[in-house]
Amino acid sequence: ECPQAITASRSFLVRVDARDAVNNTLSPEVGAPLSVTLEGMGRASGVVLRSKEFSRFEASLYATIAATYKVHVHLSSVPLEGSPVLVQVSPAGVYAPSCSMHGSGLHDTFIDEPVGVTVEGRDQYGNSVDLTGVP
Repeated sequence: ECPQAITASRSFLVRVDARDAVNNTLSPEVGAPLSVTLEGMGRASGVVLRSKEFSRFEASLYATIAATYKVHVHLSSVPLEGSPVLVQVSPAGVYAPSCSMHGSGLHDTFIDEPVGVTVEGRDQYGNSVDLTGVP
């Protein structure tokens, strides 16, 4: 199980059930290395945990750069069926200290003359944020 879309800086869980070709629950060898990695832009981190059920694993992953990532799952260095899975990381909310303004309206202007100012919205990680509908 893996979400298809998350927001930057929100950790998310990937759940892996160990099963054979006919869907029987497996008990992987003790110490069989399960790895779950996030491939994409920017820094990403994760940790693999074993749940109370011996055949279920969970990986908590985290990314801050808005982009499409690939989640790779391997057991004993062998890719699991369905891996990799694509996850879209969207920007977090608008963060005023990261936003910027530019345009002719920031310099010399005259009364009753139109001016242009552009505001570039960004989240706290520098991801571009669409300001449409933002008050």
